[in-house]
Amino acid sequence: TTTTTTTILTTSSGSTLEVDSDVNVDLGGGWVMKAYAPLAFRRLRRALGVDERQFAASLGVAPLIGALLCGSLSLHSNVDSTGKSGSHFFATPDARFVMKVLDEDGKDKSTLLAMLPSYTAHVRAHRHTLLAHYYGVYRVTHGREQRYVLVMRNVFASPLTVHEQYDLKGSLKNRTVSDAAPDGVPEGARARKDVDFGKRRLR
Repeated sequence: TTTTTTTILTTSSGSTLEVDSDVNVDLGGGWVMKAYAPLAFRRLRRALGVDERQFAASLGVAPLIGALLCGSLSLHSNVDSTGKSGSHFFATPDARFVMKVLDEDGKDKSTLLAMLPSYTAHVRAHRHTLLAHYYGVYRVTHGREQRYVLVMRNVFASPLTVHEQYDLKGSLKNRTVSDAAPDGVPEGARARKDVDFGKRRLR
């Protein structure tokens, strides 16, 4: 069964904007998946050139739901995160998209939805923006357990071999990583930071 609730967003100017209706899908067996502002995100994906059928096939909704709540994302590849937030990132099997598990209290989700109108306006005006591409926000629930998930573009999805990665924020304070890569993490899959980038020699 499917139910909907209306999403009302407040812009920075204080005005309200009705985006569309959130969709709750009862998948049976106690599993419920909620898509936030699905029509708004669908328009956003279209503006960013994402094929809807490919998007659905890449995510693999059923495996994702089971993996998130059972604590095993074996069907999805873990992406190394060196951020202090301790956030977990996972790539879809075809590596086209990255899924970020958001905080459990829903604050990240609320922040993303609040900025959705201005973010969408920016993307429409700048189709080749270098900002992160956000494709959807979801909540998966089973009993008392729930997880919020943000789906984004995987900027490293390329037929070319990635030799180095850098997470740059324009600051040098505490913006470096240790020389030795963690066990099991290929050097090309490890995100270095601003200080590390400043030390390298451009070729």
